[in-house]
Amino acid sequence: MSCQSPPEPASRAGNIHRDHYGIFNSVHESAVFGGPRQYRVILPEDYATSGKRYPVIFLLHGWSGFNRNTYRLDWLEGEFARRNEVIFILPDGYVDPTYRWPYNLSGEPPQRAVMYADYFAELLAHVDQTYRTRAQRESRGIYGHSMGGFMSFYLAGKFPHLVGAAINNMGTPEFYLGTPKRHYLYRQSDHMGNLEGLRVRFNNGKRCFLFSLNREAASGLPFAAELDARYVEPDLRHQVDASGETAHFASQLDFLLESFNQPVALPPLWRHIDASPRFAKWGWEVKADLPETGHVVLERVGPGGLRARALRWPVDGAPIPGARLRIRTAPLYAPGEWFELQRLDAAGEALSNGERLQSDPDGRLSLELEAPAEHLAIRRAGSAPEPVLVAHRFDSGRFLRPERGEDLWLRIWNRGGSPSLPMQLQLRAPQVEVELQTAGADVPSLAAGETAWVGPFRLTRREDPPSTGERPEVALRLHFRDEQGQEWEDHLELPVWADVPVWQDVEIEDGRPGLTEWPMQGRGNGNGIAEAGERILLTRGGIPLFVQLEDARIPRSAETLFLTNQQPEGILSLDAINRATRLDLPADLPDGTRIHLLARQEIEVRRSHPRDPTAYWHHREVHWGRIELIVHSPE
Repeated sequence: MSCQSPPEPASRAGNIHRDHYGIFNSVHESAVFGGPRQYRVILPEDYATSGKRYPVIFLLHGWSGFNRNTYRLDWLEGEFARRNEVIFILPDGYVDPTYRWPYNLSGEPPQRAVMYADYFAELLAHVDQTYRTRAQRESRGIYGHSMGGFMSFYLAGKFPHLVGAAINNMGTPEFYLGTPKRHYLYRQSDHMGNLEGLRVRFNNGKRCFLFSLNREAASGLPFAAELDARYVEPDLRHQVDASGETAHFASQLDFLLESFNQPVALPPLWRHIDASPRFAKWGWEVKADLPETGHVVLERVGPGGLRARALRWPVDGAPIPGARLRIRTAPLYAPGEWFELQRLDAAGEALSNGERLQSDPDGRLSLELEAPAEHLAIRRAGSAPEPVLVAHRFDSGRFLRPERGEDLWLRIWNRGGSPSLPMQLQLRAPQVEVELQTAGADVPSLAAGETAWVGPFRLTRREDPPSTGERPEVALRLHFRDEQGQEWEDHLELPVWADVPVWQDVEIEDGRPGLTEWPMQGRGNGNGIAEAGERILLTRGGIPLFVQLEDARIPRSAETLFLTNQQPEGILSLDAINRATRLDLPADLPDGTRIHLLARQEIEVRRSHPRDPTAYWHHREVHWGRIELIVHSPE
């Protein structure tokens, strides 16, 4: 192949030179990093003469890969480039030449204050200014291997308005993200909903050491209702392709090229989980005032309103008291238009109604919401009805109890501006272990702003909770259809209780140093007895436990998260970061109060591959038990 130099780029791109593969090295000045950043670019063979614009694929390397030696660059620049018209960008993922973890990712709390996600948007803008690209999301894709695979899904989920497709090739399933002062655990399985509106592929090599952990990550896919996802398990180790081969890698690039020609329709309502104090998505801007590190969870976001929560951890996390959100909508409305706001709490009860708000000259609204949870309707008089789910309940509480069938009731809200017609609500469970004995129910006509409890729906989870780190929750899809054929979609995630034995060998860490490898995570008099007013960490065999409770005497805000990657043998795990929780026991609990808890213990082990003695898997064992905690008075 003959390689021609590209036209002179914008001056801020720095010098470009050609190496012996025909791959161009470039440097640009980064405002995010405060200095020069390198990347490599592969241009189409006819770039210098065609005058055409091209789609862009970003190739993200893994640990120690830099931006030169992770991929078959000779084949990529040669045969593949001849067959396809695409620009490849290979960024350098290291945020600091002295820091060995690329992308500021680590199995330990981050050591650098720069988030690589801040740089990605800057790099994307630089590429569009420098080269003849098709500067729209449908013509951009990300492919990442290993730690780059993690970043591929993370970046695509954070910026779906900037990219249209992403591939995660054997990416690490979880990492700490953030900064030294504000860091958090990002589990891929909890954030698959961020990828809705994209076409994605998840490759999990059967002989890769991360195979078992990435099956955990893939367990989050059924929770993403509006996601075009393909999950495959190639017979590969932790590699882009088999040694000397290109077929697997080529099929991934073909997937991205096909995605450019067949973009996914944008979801009518979107959702997002983010731990950053500020973020933007689909033209909406969010600023979070969180008294502690936590996650902003937005759901059912659209012109008609949204649901907002602030949680200490994603999915079924405890709420963060005192959190406030400032949200500026996308330019969805006519300038100067007036709207009526209606607010509901997490249970669907009215907080306020009749507030009026006017859109600004850009057609945006500026909203303020008080977390931990709030539903908000943005209503125009006479606007179309819009049924959404606002709350659920079982007769036995908030958990689905798998030892018997449960009757589920759903509270439906018409947040639109005109009455709805009678509807049929149909549930679907994408997980094979969930059985719906009663899947349909009638929804009565609802006036604008009115709610109604609908049901019962009867369902059963047929299997025990997973013995690995796969998500134990149940995913449900809601489909509304009225008498005129109008349709709406929604979703629900249900926490699951477990019929498991009671653990008798649990110890209580209440400030007693030396009881576990994590001293002083509790707070109290250190006598190892649960007493009112103490903060306690429950351990078993020296391993902290993640506990869930359902007791009205203890608010959910009493639960705080504790992260550890320390294993019983003193090994620091960098592939599985395990979670535990602490409980703040109210000071007014009477002596002898009994509290029932569901607990799980997460331990990472290494297992031999069942068919390949030279390969191994990192595996997370999860043990489940119930705890009957007796709380005593300090007196």
